[in-house]
Amino acid sequence: MSEFQPMSSEQLLARKRCCKSSCLHCPYGHTLKTQGLEIKDSEKDDIPILNMILEEYGKKSSSNIAAILLQEALGSSKAEIEITNSNLSEVRSIYLKNHFCGFLFQGELYLEKSFRFQGITLEVVKQYI
Repeated sequence: MSEFQPMSSEQLLARKRCCKSSCLHCPYGHTLKTQGLEIKDSEKDDIPILNMILEEYGKKSSSNIAAILLQEALGSSKAEIEITNSNLSEVRSIYLKNHFCGFLFQGELYLEKSFRFQGITLEVVKQYI
């Protein structure tokens, strides 16, 4: 028995039209317009995923030894940030259709990869705060 798997933004774009079914990863803006976003306080259990997203954005170095050595060899020009228990109260999680899609931290928007092509911008998120 197969589980339901939402289509990616790329798959939905390949169809070249919006089906108006409020698909989770709708790149045409329909889901965002009809469902809106929900902004919540982040919880302690969220810290690993928050830091993983920061790493994807190049804001946090990997704990991987090879990555650390490479970063030291190349030099790091960006200030690194990390979500911890002490600054978790500054993080606001963003949900679309009850699915975590990203967060706000220090005035910046960080989205999971699968939600980066859906028109979720800092300006849009601010409308829900």
